[in-house]
This record gives sequence, C-alpha cells and structure tokens, in this order.
Amino acid sequence: MRDRKPNAKKGGWDSSDMERAVEDVLKNSVSERTAARNYNVSRSTLKRKLKEARRTPETHSCLYKPYAKTSMKVFSDEEEEALVEYCISASKMGYGLSTAKLRSLAFEFADKLDKRLPHSSSGQQCNPWVANEKAGIDWLRAFMKRHPQLSIRKPDPTSIGRMSAFNRHNVQQFYANIERVLKDRELEAHQLWNCDETGITTVQVPERIIAEKGERQVAAVTSAERGTLVTMCNAVNASGSTIPPFYIFPRVHFRDHFLRNSVPGSGGAANPSGWMIESTFVEWFNHFVKHVRPSPESPVLLVLDNHETHLSIAVIDKAKEHGVILVTIPPHTSHKLQPLDVSIYGPFKRLYNREISAWLLSNPGKTVSIYDLAEISGKAGTKACFPSNVISGFQSARIHPFQPDKWTDEDFSLAQVTDRPAPQSDAGSSAHSIPATSSEPNNVSVPQATDPVDSVETEPPVDDLTNVETPKAGSSEGGTGKPTPETVRPLPKAPARKRINTTGRKKLMSEILTSTPVKERLQKEQNERKEKRRLMAEHAERKVKQTGKKRKLTIAEQEANEVTVTEMKATCKGKSRSNKAKGKRLPKKPKKGRDQKDGKQKKVTSATDNVKRRPITSHYKPPRSPSKRPILPRKPIWLTRTGRLIIALTFSVCSCAVFMANFIDHAFHT
Repeated sequence: MRDRKPNAKKGGWDSSDMERAVEDVLKNSVSERTAARNYNVSRSTLKRKLKEARRTPETHSCLYKPYAKTSMKVFSDEEEEALVEYCISASKMGYGLSTAKLRSLAFEFADKLDKRLPHSSSGQQCNPWVANEKAGIDWLRAFMKRHPQLSIRKPDPTSIGRMSAFNRHNVQQFYANIERVLKDRELEAHQLWNCDETGITTVQVPERIIAEKGERQVAAVTSAERGTLVTMCNAVNASGSTIPPFYIFPRVHFRDHFLRNSVPGSGGAANPSGWMIESTFVEWFNHFVKHVRPSPESPVLLVLDNHETHLSIAVIDKAKEHGVILVTIPPHTSHKLQPLDVSIYGPFKRLYNREISAWLLSNPGKTVSIYDLAEISGKAGTKACFPSNVISGFQSARIHPFQPDKWTDEDFSLAQVTDRPAPQSDAGSSAHSIPATSSEPNNVSVPQATDPVDSVETEPPVDDLTNVETPKAGSSEGGTGKPTPETVRPLPKAPARKRINTTGRKKLMSEILTSTPVKERLQKEQNERKEKRRLMAEHAERKVKQTGKKRKLTIAEQEANEVTVTEMKATCKGKSRSNKAKGKRLPKKPKKGRDQKDGKQKKVTSATDNVKRRPITSHYKPPRSPSKRPILPRKPIWLTRTGRLIIALTFSVCSCAVFMANFIDHAFHT
C-alpha cells in the first residue's frame, strides 16, 4: 500500500466485537446505536454487516473481517492462486508479465467473473478500474505482499533462436553422440575436454564502488572509450585440468613479446580482425595436441560449438591423425551444454574487470594495451579455472557424470512456444523426415549420429508467434464454465510449421565431425560453396566488362585488400630494416613530375613494386596522365593581383606621409 494518511478510520474494530454486536442485534433485539456504543464498533459498518448477515444467514459468521485487513482483496484464494501460476508459467516461457500487463489481466479476469470492484474515492464519478481498464496500484502492491513467492525481476534478453534451440530433441541428439563415443572408447574424466573462445578487450566494465549518497554521476577510470578486441581460447577437462590459453591478436604478424608475463606455455597467433578463423584454429589445435598429447591408443573427446571455423577439414584430418574425437553441440545451446560457458567464463569476466581496475590503479596515467592483456587475463584465468569450478561445469552440463535424464520438462519450458511437429518435406521420403519436437519424453525419437537428418529448424519466424489461436470468451478449462487467466489471455503458442525448407542452407546440429560420412559431407558442402563463390565472381566480372559500371566490393574482398596493403607495408618495412642491418643505403625516391632536362616523363619506382599484389576487381582508378597544357611566360609583377595590391598600398602610405607633413608645418607656423 502507498504511504499516505488515511481519510477515515477503517477497520478500527475487533472482529469478535463485531460478531457479538451482530448477534446481539439479531437475537436480543438490541438497537444498532446501542450495540455500536456497547461494543465500540462503527455504526455504519455494523449496519452494513447486519444487512449482509440478513441476506445470507447461513454464512454470516465469515463476514466479520475488517475491510482494511483484506488488503484490497478482489479475488478468492483459488482465483489468486490461478493468477500466480499464470505469472510463473509465462515467465518460464520467456513471455513474463510486467506490472502494467498484470493489472490489465486482473481487470479482464475480474470482469469475466463479474467481481465487485473496489469503490472509487470521493469526487470520482466512475470506478477507476473501469476508467483505466486495469487494476489499481494499491491492488497490485497488496497482491505482491500476499504472495511473497513473486517478485519483480529484470529479465536477461534471450534471442528466440536460443529459446527454441534448447529443446528435448536437440539435447537428446547431442547426448546420443556422446553416449556412442563413450561406449566405443570407454573414456575417463581426464579424456573429456571442452574448448571455447571468449573476447577480452582493453576497456573493462567497472565494478560497483562506494561513493557519496545522492551523487548523480560517479566516474571510474578506463583506458579508452572503446577497447581493442583480443580473442582467447581455453580448454578444460572433466577432472579439473586446463591447458595454457591461446590468444589471437589483431595484428598481421605475431611476435613473442605479445605474450609477455603470461601464463607459462601460452600460445598466440595473429589475425587483422582479432577473431578466430580457420587458419588460427589450426594453430590452436596444434597447441592443444602439444599439451594434451593424444594418440590413437589414448584418444580424447573434444566437445566444441558448431562455429564455421571449427568445421575445417584440415582440423578434422589432424584430429583423426592424433586420436581426437570432435563432437559439436547444437547451435544456440552453449549456455546449457558447454562447461566453459556454464561455470568458467562468468567468474572469469568479473575477475578480469577487477584485474584491469587494479592494473590501472597501480599504473596511474597509463592505458592498457593489447600487449598487457596476456598478463592480466592470465591472473584472472588462474583464479576462475579452479578445479572445483571446472568439475562443476561438466556436472551442470550432464557430461560427466553422464546423466542426460536429469533434464526435466521445466528446463525446456522456454521451448514450449515453438515445440510443434514438423511436417514432411516435398519429397515425402522417410529418410529425410525429422521427428517431432515435443516437451514429452515419450514422444521423442532420437536418431543416431549417422542418421541422414537434413536439418532441424531451431529458429522459427518471429511473426508466426503472433498467430495464436485465442479461445472464445465463454470457454474455460475442464468444462466447468468458470473462466481462468488462460482463457482470458492465452499463453503464446507458435502455429504448426508449413514446410521444410530443402533448398536453402541446411541447419547445423550436433555431429561427430571425425566420422567419415560427416567429414565427406562437410568437404562436399565446402567445395560447393567455393564453386558457387567462384561462379558469382566470374559473373560479376562479366557484368562489369559489359556495362562498364563498377561493382561494390564485398566484405571478403575489402578485407583481402586491407590485408594486401598491410602486407605490402610490412614487406617494405622489413626490406628497409634488412638493408640498414647490412649497411646498405636505400636509393632516394625520384621526384614525381616532368623532367625539365630531356622533357620526358620519368618512371617513378618504389620499394613496393616487387611485392605480389592481389588482383583488385573493382574500384580501380588508372593513373592520371600528365598535363598537356603549354608552358606560358610569366606576367610582369605589376600586371598580377599581388603587384597591383602592393602599388595601391605604397600610394596610400605616401599620401598619408605628405598629409602629415603639411599638417605639422601648418601647425608649427600658426
């Protein structure tokens, strides 16, 4: 309730006194005025209670509760419990109710039940619930007090792809692949590994500090407005062990001083964007093999996500050679199935921000560079990758101990909106059918890792969620005729899928990458994509030649051109350094322009002419031809604008001097 001074004394009587007063009036024929004075109760309240008791004489004993102690209660206990269950179910499905939506639902629910709404204040002609079409703020606060299991929370933004992908079908398919590997190889805890990347920047998120109360803005020092990204890749196993981290720096060439004061054994690579790509993932895999030392006689299982850089054929070949079994998790499920995301990277981010703040405090006036991140992240990583945290991550992901049945229907509540049976494809073949996704465990058929499942739709269109079948206003659950919150406002449910898209790009799913059929299929898909890109490039080139219009460079071509320019600069710099080391002196660059001696254009050469450049297909501008205008003789100085200005200034100065001389002479004689 709001903290306000009441206008009248409501509920200032005892329920037992009110009951005795009513009984005295009804049975002993005592007047209302005398009973109110004898039992110290309000006469108007006693009159209302007597009217209610005469209307329902069999239940009048329950009407002696003061109005103020009911806390604006409109619904019965069963109806309020239905509202509480509706709020909890909606929040678990990702479509929780805000305070405004709950007040609107309460008004609609009360209207369906024909409830007596709280009376309006004096001076208002209509009921405030009816005027605003929602319950009052007093009812909401009293409702929250009566049900302490509810609270107002700030939700984490979760994409619909992540909500729909974590369903029972995808999860059981992942555990089927894990179970198949464990049965074939009989691996132990120290042979179960997980790897994942995370980004670290030179700008931290400041933690909370103690400041003066009432201050509008509190500042905390950071290195810059926007930081530089460095990718860090880690690997942990189910027994609590880790390997030294691996860093990808946003540079063209990697240098050893990038890893100064880092964890012993750390590795690194360079990429202009700072992101993990196929070539850098191959280098990380060599780093992994170096520290883990797997072999076909002592294989290991490596669980990783389904990112495109992890599907490299070179990595798969190296994995099969060294006895590493690669198993991918379904897309958008790393927050539940990846141990590093479950229990490591959350504490690591908090510790990393704290370590950067400590570094800035110990180095006042300095900024954090990418060459300091290896030292700072190493300190945070050793604290976050504690053995108990790592073991807890594998336990929470149900990988070790292997307990796939621990997931309950409540864990898949976010996928209830999009769980619906998938139709057959146009071909109608049973080999390419997808089993229905359902929240019931008995309705799920889990395919084996080698089953030819084409795709699993994990991201339904957002627009389809609005097409919800709303039952009629008079309908209700169980056929009792009594409305419920779900009949007033049904929970969202996506409609049935129309058709399976067999022409577009196939959806990714959990697979054993090192199995021969999967590897051959991936290699075939990558070759098809490369051929398609080549044909598109050739078509664009022919179109440019025919029309003469320049086409816009793609992102890949822009990155390739940037890499080429950077390599050229690095090559020139390396040549100059090598020549200086050998004692050679570089020839001076000839000046651009026309040679006045022989009247011929000299060829301008530079150190970058011998560097192999990648062909640039568009946005190419040919060098401008030299000017053909004849050389005219110079004009006299008095014919130019500057000369005329100088002459005018000289004439003005001379005139002023003559005037001043005449003025002084005249003043002297007078």
